[in-house]
Amino acid sequence: MRSDGACIRAGIFKDAILVVDRSLKPVHGSVVVVQVDGVLAVRRLQTYPSPALERLDGYGQPEVIDIDADEEFNIFGVVTYVVNELGFLTGLS
Repeated sequence: MRSDGACIRAGIFKDAILVVDRSLKPVHGSVVVVQVDGVLAVRRLQTYPSPALERLDGYGQPEVIDIDADEEFNIFGVVTYVVNELGFLTGLS
């Protein structure tokens, strides 16, 4: 799948190709593709001290979204590899 936005904290640039393994069990710190309220997003999973999803875009302090018991979310899979285009670093794109 392709990333529609940058997730700088995980080294994922816009339009990167993400390899997602649906057979892996996500653990604390896994970068996951998660469906929240019907929308797919890339987040870092936190399992302790309480379940939460960390946004990976932007700089500075990370935004952590606590997972409420009544909030519906589904982990689609664990991101195992990222393929980024480097052309923008050399001015080729």
